[in-house]
Amino acid sequence: GIVLRTTNGSTWTMLQSDLAAVLYGVEFSTCGVSTRCIWTVGTNGTIVYTSYANSGDTPNWTTQTSGTTATLYDVKRFPGTNNLRIAGNGVILYTIDSGSTWSAIQDGAMTQDFKALDIFNGGIYTVGSSGIIYRGTQSSGWTWATENFNTSQGLNSVALQSSPVLTVWAVGGAGTIVRYDETAPTSPTNLTKTTADTANTPTFTWS
Repeated sequence: GIVLRTTNGSTWTMLQSDLAAVLYGVEFSTCGVSTRCIWTVGTNGTIVYTSYANSGDTPNWTTQTSGTTATLYDVKRFPGTNNLRIAGNGVILYTIDSGSTWSAIQDGAMTQDFKALDIFNGGIYTVGSSGIIYRGTQSSGWTWATENFNTSQGLNSVALQSSPVLTVWAVGGAGTIVRYDETAPTSPTNLTKTTADTANTPTFTWS
């Protein structure tokens, strides 16, 4: 469990090196006028957190109780709030108090390996094994809808832009790239790689 920090991209400082867990995801954001906060997640339900005011400060890491032993892969924070979401193996976690308490918010049918998530106003997108994509929205509770992109490839990362319209990209195995738009895109929604992984300049076509 290693955590590194840089302020210039060329010099890296070790912040943490003695965690038993393998770490997969990290969230770094401003959580006060001059305070920086870090959450990182990994195996065995590990969530560790620290905050500091100055770049030279030595972080004091604390473990947050996740309530699960599942591997956790990704963590995101809603800017300017105490709300965070975590995606993991068969679990999606939620907090509204910066991680003092975590709760599972997936429904009982959601047992896939969730590798990544991204957030938009009112909800999240999460992706994972077998090409699964879920959209979760919150009102009085959480409502989940499956997005079908007709791929069985595992999806490993997702990114979205919520303005001017919601656009979501996800990527995964075998060069898979998929896109969703709230308004119809000018191109089809499946981007397929048409050259081998070993090609120096792989070609992609919409299909």
